[in-house]
Amino acid sequence: MVIRLLAGLIEAYDGFVTVVQNMKPLPTFAQARSMLLLDETTKAERAKLELGSTSALLMNSNTDNLNNNG
Repeated sequence: MVIRLLAGLIEAYDGFVTVVQNMKPLPTFAQARSMLLLDETTKAERAKLELGSTSALLMNSNTDNLNNNG
């Protein structure tokens, strides 16, 4: 079942797939699922942080432009 889980993942999870495939022995389905959920949570948190830092940079850039032009 773990192999089927890995085979069904999209390319964004290639690193995860490689790590799990190289585990000896393979984790149980429950363990692999737990690892996958943790990976998804981590990716979502990183995306939020990146979005927040990008927004902050844009806001600072817009403020600087207003200060320099006004």
